Amino acid sequence: MSTLTVLNALSGVAILIVIVSGLFIILGLMDVINLMHPGLMAVGAYTALEVTRRGLSPWLAILVGALLAGILGLVIERLVVRHIYHRNLDTILATWGLALVTWQVLVLIFGRTAYPYRGPVQGIAEFGPIEYNSYRLLIIGIAVVLVVVLGLVSRFTTAGLVARAVMSNEDLARGMGLNTAAVRAVTFGLGSALAGMAGVLLAPLAPVQPFIGLSYLIPAFLAVLLAGKTVWGLVLGSAVLGVGQSIVSVVLSPILAAATLVILAVTILRFYPEGFDRLRRAG
Repeated sequence: MSTLTVLNALSGVAILIVIVSGLFIILGLMDVINLMHPGLMAVGAYTALEVTRRGLSPWLAILVGALLAGILGLVIERLVVRHIYHRNLDTILATWGLALVTWQVLVLIFGRTAYPYRGPVQGIAEFGPIEYNSYRLLIIGIAVVLVVVLGLVSRFTTAGLVARAVMSNEDLARGMGLNTAAVRAVTFGLGSALAGMAGVLLAPLAPVQPFIGLSYLIPAFLAVLLAGKTVWGLVLGSAVLGVGQSIVSVVLSPILAAATLVILAVTILRFYPEGFDRLRRAG
């Protein structure tokens, strides 16, 4: 396998991790199926577009896009999602409806034109005889940092331990005096902020348009299902799907790669219904 193929596979896995991280927090930890995720990605992408149009830094655009998507997520949780926890069908319908509304609002404001977006890094990086897209290398680095931060926060901070306690047994956590409503709101807001950040980071790789994150929805949900409730599972699930998709795309075709993702995920879940959590415990 050539170095270029390895870098392409790593890039695909990194992009999937960046996109999946927000879903992982909301679905993996809260058991909330948030179909608003691609809508929040679009909000982040358009926010970044407007920030850079005003002459501000693309690095600042990442923060602003994540912040605005996070605030929108807090509003959605407070007005809608909070009232339908543990009602999965209602959550699916409500968040999908919100996504449709978000896309329509973006179309009304910006039209259906796909806008090019320049990220904070451009050009080609050279490593001896190897040349590779600098921005994709940046995405790989961001994905590594994101995984490390999520792992440290979830396992070694008070906020992470409180969140895990609430998600594991909300009644017991409430009895211990924890404000479970606030924990759920902050968790949903954080997942939404990560979705917005993912939209900003994806924008230089795909033109900014209302449905920028929609094509990643199915692979993202499959990765979260494989991940279970651990950051370790998130990495492994994204790696399996990302590498599998890259190999099939190169060997066969991109169209077959999409079908391969579903078959691969269903096969793994057939033997490990809890995702890679169970695989780790079994090991």
